[in-house]
Amino acid sequence: MKIIFIFAFIVVLCNEPISHSKDEAVSSNLEKSETPPISYSMETDTIIRDHIIVNIEGYEAPVKLRYIGGKRLERYSSTFLLKDGRVEYSSDDRFYEGPNVGMEWYRISEVEYGILFYEIFGDVVIYHDRPLAARPLPYKLEYYDSTYTQLLNSFDIRKDNPYTREKNPRIEIEQFYDAEIGFARSSDSSEVTTYWTTAYTHVFENGYTGITYQLQYRNMKNALIKIESDLVVLNSEGLVVFREKGLDFEANPALVTRDGRYFAVRFGGLEDMQHYPRKLHSEGFRIYELASGEIIYEEQAKTPLGYYHGVVEDACSTLLKASKRDNISDDSENTVQLIDLHQKKIYARKFSKEEWTEVTFRWQREGWNSYEHLLKNYQFESRSF
Repeated sequence: MKIIFIFAFIVVLCNEPISHSKDEAVSSNLEKSETPPISYSMETDTIIRDHIIVNIEGYEAPVKLRYIGGKRLERYSSTFLLKDGRVEYSSDDRFYEGPNVGMEWYRISEVEYGILFYEIFGDVVIYHDRPLAARPLPYKLEYYDSTYTQLLNSFDIRKDNPYTREKNPRIEIEQFYDAEIGFARSSDSSEVTTYWTTAYTHVFENGYTGITYQLQYRNMKNALIKIESDLVVLNSEGLVVFREKGLDFEANPALVTRDGRYFAVRFGGLEDMQHYPRKLHSEGFRIYELASGEIIYEEQAKTPLGYYHGVVEDACSTLLKASKRDNISDDSENTVQLIDLHQKKIYARKFSKEEWTEVTFRWQREGWNSYEHLLKNYQFESRSF
C-alpha cells in the first residue's frame, strides 16, 4: 500500500469564511470540555442544501455533502477537521503534505446518499529510522434519513476492529503495507516478531458495506509471513448481517448484489515485489449467501500467474461477470464467465483480443446494456454449480 500525502487548499463557502473560536492548537487527547464549538457564518439554505452540521469531539463542523438534490457530484471535496479546530475542504490526495503537516485529525466524507464515513488519523511512527506520516484509520459510519435531520444508526468500525494497537500492543504499524520488503522465504525465520494491520471499508451503491480487518504477521526482517482477515457486511441501515473470522488470506470486498442476497470477495492479489510473481495465496474469488453465511461458489487460479479482472454485477440482469487470464502477462486471450446465481449456472467462453475488440464495438454500436447480449450472440459453454 502506498503512503498518501495530501496538500491543502482553503475553500471559501458562499463567499463567507469560516471563523474559529479556538486560538491555540489542540491535541487529540484534549477533553471535550476544552474544545469549544467552531463558529461559522453561512446562509441557512446553503447549509441545508450542501452541508450537514456534525459534532466531533465537542466541535460543530459543517460537513460537505456529495449528493445535492439527489444527484451525485462528479467533483467532490472531503471535510477535514484539524487539530487546531480549523475545518478545511479538499479533494486533493496530498492535502497534508503542505502547511497542515502534523495537524491531521478527522476526515469525513459522504460515501453514499445518507451515509457519512469518518476516518481518524493515527499517530506518526518511526519506520526505517524515519517518521512515517499519519494515516487515515477507518473510524465509524453514520446513517441518516433522507433529509439529514435524524441520525438513524452509527457503526463504530474502530471498536469492532479486532486488530488495533489498543487491543494488541505487538501491533507496530496500522493502515500500512510495504510491498518492497517482500514475503518471508522458506529459509527465513517463521517466528512472528511484530504485526502490521490494515482495514478496508467499501460502501456500495445499494448502501451495503463490506469491511475487511487484516492482520499481517512479520518476522525479525519485517518480511511478511502470512495474512489473517476478518470480513463484516453491514446492510443499508448499518446493521451487521454477515461476519467471517480467521481467513488465512487477504480479502477484498468486491460487491453486494443489488438485492442484498449475495456477497463477493476477491483474494490472493498481493504479489512479492522482490520475487515476482510469488504470492501468499493464488488469486480467486468467493461468493457468499448473506442470509446463511454459506459459500455458494469459489474459484481459484491454478498457477501463480493466474489473474482475475474482478467480479461485477450486470446493470440490467442478475448475472455476475468474472473475467480471468491464465497468465497475467499475456492479454491475448481472456475467459469471460457469466454467473447466474439464481439458476446456479456458469457460462464461460474464451475471447481473443480481436474478438473482445469486436464485442466492445458491437456494445457501443448496437446499444447493448446487459451481459445477456453476450449469451445471445456468442456460443458459451455452461455448467451447473
